[in-house]
Amino acid sequence: YDELFRPWHDLPISFQALLKEWSLPYVQAETMMDTIELNNGRPEPFSHVLCGDLAASFPGKVFVVLVTNQYFAPAIRHNEHHKAMIETWFQQGELNGQGMFEQLITYIARPQKSVLNRIKAFKNKHFKGKRVVGMQVRRQMRSRDKSGAGTSAAHVQTCSPVSHMLHE
Repeated sequence: YDELFRPWHDLPISFQALLKEWSLPYVQAETMMDTIELNNGRPEPFSHVLCGDLAASFPGKVFVVLVTNQYFAPAIRHNEHHKAMIETWFQQGELNGQGMFEQLITYIARPQKSVLNRIKAFKNKHFKGKRVVGMQVRRQMRSRDKSGAGTSAAHVQTCSPVSHMLHE
C-alpha cells in the first residue's frame, strides 16, 4: 500500500503503524477494541452503526473497527447519537463542494507522485481527445456476501421512527 499511496499529513495509513507511532503494542490495543463486520447484508450489525450509540454499545472500548465492503457513511449521518459530530467533520468540505466520499478518499488514497505521473502519461497517451466510457466491475465473495450487498432499506428501517412504532 505504501508503495502506491502516500500518507495524509504524515499520518500512518495502517492501523498497526499508527499504534507503533503511539507506542501502543497491538496486543494491548486488542483489549481496547471491538470489531463490527458489515459485509454480509444482514441488518443486525448495522443497527449499532446506524441507530446505536457506539460508546454505549461498546463500553470501555477506545477503538471500534468497522470491517466493511459497504458504503454506509451517508446513512450514519441519520444516527441521532453521532449526527452532530459527523456533520462537523464534513461540513467545511461540503461547503466547498466536496461530498463525504470525496473527503474520505483524499485521506485514504493519495497516490504517490510516481503513480500520478504514470496515470497522467497513460491518460494523455490513450484518452486525450477521445470519448472514454468507464466501467466498474465488482466480484461477490460467495462465502460472506451470499445474501447481497449494500445498505438496504431493511438496514435503514431498523432504527427508523416508523419501524419502532410498528413494533410497539
